[in-house]
Amino acid sequence: MNKQFPFKSVYFVGIKGVGMTPLALIAKERGCIVYGSDVQEKFVTDEQLIQHHITPLIGFKSSNIQKSLTAYKPQEVLVVVTGAHNGMKNPEAVHAKKLNYRVLTHGEALGLFMQDKKQISVAGSHGKTTTSAMIAHILVKSKKDPSYAVGAGSILSLKTSGQWGNGDYFVAEADEYVSDPVSNKTPRFLYQKPHIAVITNIDFDHPDVFKSIDDVRKVFISFANQTDHSGCVIVNGDDTQVVQAIPEITTKKITYGISEHVSIRIGSISISDQKSTFELRIKDKKLCTVLLTVPGFHNIQNATAAAIAAHEAGISWRQIAHTLSTFSGTKRRFEFIAEQKGIKLFDDYAHHPREIEATLSAAKTWYPQSRIVVLFQPHTYSRTKALFDDFVTCFSSASLVGICDIFASAREKADKKVSSKKLVDEIKKQSPHTYYVKDAKDFYEKIGRKLTQNDILFTMGAGDIYTWHGEIIKHLSLRRK
Repeated sequence: MNKQFPFKSVYFVGIKGVGMTPLALIAKERGCIVYGSDVQEKFVTDEQLIQHHITPLIGFKSSNIQKSLTAYKPQEVLVVVTGAHNGMKNPEAVHAKKLNYRVLTHGEALGLFMQDKKQISVAGSHGKTTTSAMIAHILVKSKKDPSYAVGAGSILSLKTSGQWGNGDYFVAEADEYVSDPVSNKTPRFLYQKPHIAVITNIDFDHPDVFKSIDDVRKVFISFANQTDHSGCVIVNGDDTQVVQAIPEITTKKITYGISEHVSIRIGSISISDQKSTFELRIKDKKLCTVLLTVPGFHNIQNATAAAIAAHEAGISWRQIAHTLSTFSGTKRRFEFIAEQKGIKLFDDYAHHPREIEATLSAAKTWYPQSRIVVLFQPHTYSRTKALFDDFVTCFSSASLVGICDIFASAREKADKKVSSKKLVDEIKKQSPHTYYVKDAKDFYEKIGRKLTQNDILFTMGAGDIYTWHGEIIKHLSLRRK
């Protein structure tokens, strides 16, 4: 199934993106010369690119294309463009088209990279990164040598987020967002043709492209119905929107959850000593007992979906349970960063109210004797505005909350109708210890000084809040216990 890749060189416009970097690593493993460009700022993928000797050009200029690719014939070159940085209107994308190079969006390119393999495509408004990482981990540790592309800085147990393997399967996230907000409104996951599809949940998000939850649910149904009829669709039978979608999915379905009506049921859940154990059952038959060292009921659900997908790919329940016990997570998902003066610092990508609630719930369960403190950076004006009321209530289990300025997407303009200060004012009505924070020093003055030994501090958001870690750690190191 490893056909000759038809390109000699692949150029990535926005190569540092968490979706782009895995494809760059795969292209290099397939024998291509890899080039790419991006902004100067620090990214969670920087370390991986350095390890694979890929040095991004800084800035987006048509001359980058000219200098990097002129040695190749047009048919030997593929240019992959992120939806950020103006998408197909990026000067590099425009120039590449003029030179008759093949230019694809990230979603199209991922579908192209996957097309010669049996595809395991993991969709869901929340949990798709961790679930796809779990599946990749199980397949690798079971010596199936899969290919995979996971949108994280790294899968910690595998030390990478992308690989081209000799095995039959290609595991990837399946993202419902549009390929390019300007030029291509096709949801990215519709370029995948799964043999095994997973839908972890369906929620209202991306209000810049979806007007209602019904619009979101419809595209997930379209994705599910692209699944090979010899394969299956694995769906969360506890999720209200997924349950509504099930009757319209035409391929074989396997449901999972804690509900009585599901195909594979989660039971006997126990959480203690920073470990979760649970059983998977079909009716009265126990399939396996799973131990997890990543926290939260949401990760029990993710692991269940991953287990079913791996079993459908031919791995025994016993082997699945064994390998899941060694899964240690991904970057920016409940990731431990440092400990200073008895205060533990974690980082999490949570940027939707439902994700924030799940992460905080997991933290309270994992550290029941500790206060939970959050420094949150809202991501995009459109999401903050559309889900404002949900953001107001989702921090209720945190003892102290800091809200930074909104991290604006490159694809949107500032909206004066919504701001972090307005969000703080509303949250304070329920949680008085909530503060607007303008930078790391301000965070320390308003919140850091109030921290005590055994507190658990989270930075949260899909923007660049992780770049504050150095300053936060420095300030915490200077405080007295």
